[in-house]
Formats: sequence, C-alpha cells, structure tokens
Amino acid sequence: METQELLTIVVTTLATIAAYSLARDPAAVPGAVASQATMARMQPAPTLVDRGW
Repeated sequence: METQELLTIVVTTLATIAAYSLARDPAAVPGAVASQATMARMQPAPTLVDRGW
C-alpha cells in the first residue's frame, strides 16, 4: 500500500469519527461549535432564590 493511500484512509477515518462525535455531542470535539459550548457554561446555574425558595 502506498503512503498516499494510507494517508487518505487515516484522514477519512479521523474525519468520520469527528463528524460522528460532533453529531452526538457538539462539546465533545475540541474547538467545534466552541461558541455554543462556551455560552452554555457561562450562564450561572439557577439558585434556590431564583427558584422561589
């Protein structure tokens, strides 16, 4: 097997894994949809006061 063919197979496999991971959980792929993942983490968690206690 030539180096070019092997490289193509490796790149295709990695791209497929990344696409599958992104489809299942956007935060699983570092840098992918980073703005959405960051915005979700930046919102403070609701406190007991926010819930009316």
